[in-house]
Amino acid sequence: MSASIGLAAVFLVDFADFAFISMLKDDSLMAAVGYAGTMLYFTFSASIGLMIAGGALAAQKIGQGEAGEARRIMTSVIIVGLLMSSFVAGIVYIFAPSLIAFLGAEGDTAKHAVSYLRIVVLAMPIGAMSMMCSGLLRAHGDARRSMTVTLSGALTNAVLDPIFIFALGLGLEGAAYASVISRFAMMATALYPVFKHYGGLAKIEPPRVVKDLPPIFAIAIPAVLTNIATPIGNIIVTKTISPFGDAVFAGFTAVGRITPLAFCVIFALSGAVGPIIGQNFGAKKYPRVRST
Repeated sequence: MSASIGLAAVFLVDFADFAFISMLKDDSLMAAVGYAGTMLYFTFSASIGLMIAGGALAAQKIGQGEAGEARRIMTSVIIVGLLMSSFVAGIVYIFAPSLIAFLGAEGDTAKHAVSYLRIVVLAMPIGAMSMMCSGLLRAHGDARRSMTVTLSGALTNAVLDPIFIFALGLGLEGAAYASVISRFAMMATALYPVFKHYGGLAKIEPPRVVKDLPPIFAIAIPAVLTNIATPIGNIIVTKTISPFGDAVFAGFTAVGRITPLAFCVIFALSGAVGPIIGQNFGAKKYPRVRST
């Protein structure tokens, strides 16, 4: 339930974000959000996969009564996640015009989409770290504080959107800046309980990080491949719809902001079930694993 509430809040703010942009009465801006969002959705898939891997591995160690090992493995996951997300963010920032053009955006729409994408993608490593720390909280069974991470980001975005878009007159870029600040709010909300209640993270030891790569990628690679299936489908649909113009694509983007609300419970289950199984598997409580 807590995971569903957190995701629902994110999707609601995502919808509100688009609603605020729509008040500017410019189809090119609404379409730009859709083009940039398609690419952002794809780039964050790796972070989601690593969060699932870290949560599952940490939960297994916690179930075995090895909280210190859980911190160590999650530290390795965070290091890998920061390196990967920083690399991907750099690639997306540099090639943003080509990526947006590949999706089919042209003219002012492409210009707006590139600007929005380049601002938001800079906070990608911060968002990745927030997600992984949230995974550690969930591995400890602390669903409430894990939920608070997503809620803090959603609330920050909801408050700042109208201020940046309208009061400061920043328009679409204002929405992007609000999204960036919301990532920092999520990181602060995730790190605080990790350090206050669960001993923080382990000391960074490069040899141990390298040693942890096989178990991390054994879970992360299938999880990443699973998570990129939907954004790849979105890319195909985006390229198919883009020739029909900004007004049509803006409508498609609006529908894309509404439909996740109907599936947030299912989305939340995929992230919540891993730590539950991991803890019980680590504790060798196999009947609970089967019942989960």
